[in-house]
Amino acid sequence: MNYINHYDFGSLKSESLRIDYIRWNLVPLKPDQIYKTASYFKTLGFNSYQKDRDNSKSRQEITFDRRNLYEVVFILKINYQEGTHLEFSGASANKIFDFIKQERLQWQKFLQHKAILRRIDICYDRDQKPTDIISNSRFINYSLQQFQDSHPNRNLIFYKNQEGLVVKFGNRQSDRHYRVYTKNNILRFEFELKDKNKLNYYHILLQESKFEEFERILSYQFFKYSFEIFSSARQPDHIDWLFHRVRPYQHRDSLAFQQPIIYTHYLNQFDSQQFQKKTDFINLLQLLTFVRSLDFKQKTLTSKYRQFKFPLRDFLNYTNDGKSTHHYQVIQLKEFLNALSKNIIIESFTNEYYRMLVTIPDVKVYKSKKHRNSWVVEIWIAEDLFEY
Repeated sequence: MNYINHYDFGSLKSESLRIDYIRWNLVPLKPDQIYKTASYFKTLGFNSYQKDRDNSKSRQEITFDRRNLYEVVFILKINYQEGTHLEFSGASANKIFDFIKQERLQWQKFLQHKAILRRIDICYDRDQKPTDIISNSRFINYSLQQFQDSHPNRNLIFYKNQEGLVVKFGNRQSDRHYRVYTKNNILRFEFELKDKNKLNYYHILLQESKFEEFERILSYQFFKYSFEIFSSARQPDHIDWLFHRVRPYQHRDSLAFQQPIIYTHYLNQFDSQQFQKKTDFINLLQLLTFVRSLDFKQKTLTSKYRQFKFPLRDFLNYTNDGKSTHHYQVIQLKEFLNALSKNIIIESFTNEYYRMLVTIPDVKVYKSKKHRNSWVVEIWIAEDLFEY
C-alpha cells in the first residue's frame, strides 16, 4: 500500500466508513467547569455522564434530558494520561463529527481547556451474505489461526462477549489497534488510532475546517492497515470489500512499472564510500521512488537524463510518511541534495566495453515565488537509475 496515498481515497461516507469513537484530552477540569461544559453539550442534544476511571463500568449522571439521543462521558483519569477526557462513542461519535462539519461546535469552548484529539476509531460494517461460504464467526476463527501462523510474535486476543466473537490484533497500548467482531448479523472491522503526531495534525485539520483532507487521510489509514493485516488471507470472502477497493491501485501500479521496490542487485552498483552517511543512500532510494510519479523533461547526452522539479517540502513530507516536519529536517535534506551533486558514479566494465556514468550531474535548490517563496528542487537524474 506504500504506492498509494490519501488522495486516492474519498470521504468516509463514499468509502462506506464511519467514525465510531472520538476522545479529546483537556486540562484537569474542576466540578463547576465540568458542569458548565456538560450544560453546553446538553444544548446540542447530548446527555452527560462522569466516570472516575476509563475502565470503570459505573458512571454518574451530570446533565440529562430525555429528548436527547446522544451522550458524552467525562473521564477523570486514564492510565498514563493527565487531564479530563471527553468520550463520544457509537452514534454519538458520528453525531459530534457531523456537528463539527456543520460548524455547530464552538471550538473556543474546547480550546479554552486546551483540548487535543487523542483517539479516533474508524469502522466498516459488512453484512453476512447468502453467498458467503462460511459464517462471520467462522471467518474470525480462521483469521485468528492464520494470523497466529503468519505473525507469531504479535499480540492477539480472542474472546466472546454478549454480542459474539471478538479478535484483537496488536497491543491495545500501541499507536494502532485493530478489532474484528460480530454484532447481530454484521461483521465489523474497526481501526483504533492513537498516534499523537498524526492526531495533533488531524485536530488542526478539524479546527481549520479542512474536512475533505481529514476524511481522505482517515480512509487511507483504515484501508492501509486493514490491507496490512489481511493481505495474505486464505478466506477472502468476508474481505471482498477490502480487495475490491485496493485492487485498482495494484493494477495501475503494475501497468506503470512504478513499484517502490529496490532489488538487491541494485545495491551492488554503488561504492559505499560515495556517501558520507548511510542515511544519504537511503534518501537516494526514497528520492528515486518519489520522483517516479512526477512529470519530467527528457534530454539525451551520451545517455538519457530526466529533469524533475518539485517543492522541497513535498519530498520531505514523503520521507516522513505524513508526519509533522521541522526546520532542522529541511536543512538536513538540503545537505543530502548537496551531497548528490558530488557525482555519484556507476561503472560498467567487460572485455569489450567500459562505461562510467555520472548519474546525477546537476542539482539546484532555490526559492521560487511561484511556490510562495518556498524551496524548490531542480534535479537531473540518469535514466539508467530507473531501469535497474
